[in-house]
Amino acid sequence: MTEEEFAKLRALASERNFSDQIGFLLYWVHRRGSRALNEALAPLGIELRHMRILGVITLAGPQTQRQLIEMLDVDKSSMVYLIDTLEELGLAKREPAAGDRRAHAISITQAGAARLSESRKAIKSVNEKRYGVLSASEQDQLRNMLWRVLETEGDATSDSELNQFLRLKSKLTKGPQP
Repeated sequence: MTEEEFAKLRALASERNFSDQIGFLLYWVHRRGSRALNEALAPLGIELRHMRILGVITLAGPQTQRQLIEMLDVDKSSMVYLIDTLEELGLAKREPAAGDRRAHAISITQAGAARLSESRKAIKSVNEKRYGVLSASEQDQLRNMLWRVLETEGDATSDSELNQFLRLKSKLTKGPQP
C-alpha cells in the first residue's frame, strides 16, 4: 500500500469514525510493521514466520510440530512447509521426539542460531526506526499496556495458546536458561 493510498484510507476511517478504534489502529500498525520486518529479513533469506519458529525453539527447546502449531497458531500444512524450508536452509532439524517415536522434535542448528542473531539485529533496527517516534518511557508504557491486555483476555485456565504464550513471556523476561 502506497503512502497516498494509506492517507486515503486514514481519511475514510476518520470520516466513518474508525480512526478512534484501537483494533483498527493496531491492525494497521501490525500490517505495516510485518511488511517492514519481512523486508529487513529478506536479505537473510528468511521471513518473520521462520524467525518466530526459530525463536520459540530457542526459548522453549526442541518442540514437536504439534506443539509449534498450537503455540504459534499456524495451520498444519503451513507448519510443515515452514519446517521443511528451515531444514532445507540448514537452520533447523527434525529429530525423534523423546517419549513418542511417532513424533519429531524440531530443534535449531548452529546456523539457525547465527541466522536468528542476525535477524534480531535487523528487527531491532526496524523497530528503533518505527517506534523511535515514542520516547523510551512511552515505549515501555505501550509494551506494558499490551501485555496487560493479553494477560487478561479470555479464560486463562482453558486458553492453552495464551498459557503457552505467557510461559514464553516468562522465559523471555528471565532470559535464556542454562
